[in-house]
Amino acid sequence: MKLDFLISEFRNVLKKGFFHVLFSSVMSKLIRFAATLIVVQLLSKSDFGVYSYVQNIFRIILLLDGLGIATGMLQFCSKASNDEIRFEFLKFGLRIGFLVNILVSLISLVIFIVSPLPVEEARVYLIALAFVPIIRITYTILEVYIRSLLLNKRYGLLIVINSVLYFIVLVGLTYFEGINGLIWAEYSVFIFGVVLASIFLRNHWKYFKTFFSRIASVVNKREVIVFSVVASAATMISQLLYLLDQFLIGVLVSDTLVIASYNVSTVIPYNMNIIPASVMIFIYPYFAKKSDDLFWIRTHYRKLTLYLFAFNASLSAILILFAKPIVLLIFGEQYIDSVEIFRILMLGYFIAGTFRIPQGNILAALGKVKANFVISILSGVVNVAAAWLLIVEYGPKGAAYATLLVFAFSSVLSYFYLKKVLARQGHA
Repeated sequence: MKLDFLISEFRNVLKKGFFHVLFSSVMSKLIRFAATLIVVQLLSKSDFGVYSYVQNIFRIILLLDGLGIATGMLQFCSKASNDEIRFEFLKFGLRIGFLVNILVSLISLVIFIVSPLPVEEARVYLIALAFVPIIRITYTILEVYIRSLLLNKRYGLLIVINSVLYFIVLVGLTYFEGINGLIWAEYSVFIFGVVLASIFLRNHWKYFKTFFSRIASVVNKREVIVFSVVASAATMISQLLYLLDQFLIGVLVSDTLVIASYNVSTVIPYNMNIIPASVMIFIYPYFAKKSDDLFWIRTHYRKLTLYLFAFNASLSAILILFAKPIVLLIFGEQYIDSVEIFRILMLGYFIAGTFRIPQGNILAALGKVKANFVISILSGVVNVAAAWLLIVEYGPKGAAYATLLVFAFSSVLSYFYLKKVLARQGHA
């Protein structure tokens, strides 16, 4: 009976396009991971350290991406009752996101020009990247719109094609232009993504004739903005858990070789997050639609946690056990100092991938973005304090311990709050 139930569950998610989402997300990460491996070989360790620093700063800037309007679009477009209403939310999101990111780009440009940098060689590359957010937000919102329509097969195809292009352009331009090639690859991949997403949405072009008209009253602008900003703040702080450690290493150590080694140790553990992220990409719209049915949420949350625990525990154990040969095989002897950090971060992945990422997404789907924000604030404070103290004491290994600590801390907080939410009305 249990086997029949599992087969039925498998067929159901297969029909809805889950494996298109999972396959495309994993393939995207593998393709980008392969591109990173080739870039590591094409650049000297010093140049890769500079590029790692540039990428880290750029990712921090992108935390302001549209002030989270893409997250708001996913929530409200998913809950919209028809395509006309859904498009009104899209129209509003594109306008807000575009205006916000123009401002972000201009402010970033000024900062990159006038501010002192611990790694001075990075300045010219940061200036060159300053206007990427304007193109990126357009692609991100169109991608989210496709997800909200539950067009999972088209979404998967979009991700795979864009990733293949990214690989070709990134490797090709890096081979001929070095770090400059990495910069131009960022622009090209998002421009192509916007064009491709627009093609996939061709059946919805009939709504675009009203794009410049007044936003319909069905869109509660204040509600969308508040949700987006609060969700953005929570996501921003959560992402800083990944980025702050590398930034502090750059500030406290200022050694491009150490930065390069730490960055290499993060490549696999951080990219592993695509597994729980892919699951949430698929199920988030369903959880958002069912946000008023706490019994359904509770039942499916428990199933989700059980499946992720079994998978992530097995995968993490294998990668921790074989950490040394993996690092030597993929990155080479010069990065052997990354092994211990890699093991610590893989344990961190197990905690984040099994608990924190799913819990945070489910809370957001339930509209509890303020709770995510508070949890993220508390986690951010712990992260800053722990990272600073542990990096000073233990160097880059201390940064990894700080990340592990904060993942555990935030997971415990989100678990107990979600449990409280699901206990309402006698449903838990």
